[in-house]
Amino acid sequence: MKFITILCCSLVVCFGSACSLGGDDPPTEEGFPPGSGQVSASIGGVTFSASGKPAVVVTKTATGFTIDASTSTATLTLNFTGVGKIGTYTLGTGGSGTATYTSGGSTWTTSEIGGGGSVNVNSFSTAQAIGSFTFTAGPVDGTSATGTKVVTSGAFNVIF
Repeated sequence: MKFITILCCSLVVCFGSACSLGGDDPPTEEGFPPGSGQVSASIGGVTFSASGKPAVVVTKTATGFTIDASTSTATLTLNFTGVGKIGTYTLGTGGSGTATYTSGGSTWTTSEIGGGGSVNVNSFSTAQAIGSFTFTAGPVDGTSATGTKVVTSGAFNVIF
């Protein structure tokens, strides 16, 4: 009987330890796991909002970071190069990054004709970035996009 009790206790301890290994990272004090966060904007007058994994995926690189935010109908990608401190940066051709919006078979980006904008990084650390953005994106050839997309009131709070 003593052997069965010890065996059962050992299994509980081992199984409990195994269950706590792997899986999702614990949330930060903001409530998002590393590599995630929250993004919101007004796109053509329509509210866009995504938060947490897998809706928001953040990838930090040696020279900046990328935010991929998705809803059931659209994706907003912010790709920042050379952005690693508080400041205001230009989006578009020759800038510090690009912004791309895709909905259905249509894609608009700041690197196309008629595109451009800015991102304001209000807080930046090795673990987190908080900021705002606005941009106008031109239609990408080969997609069904026409005209430009105006994005206002953009905001992000991401965890690296």
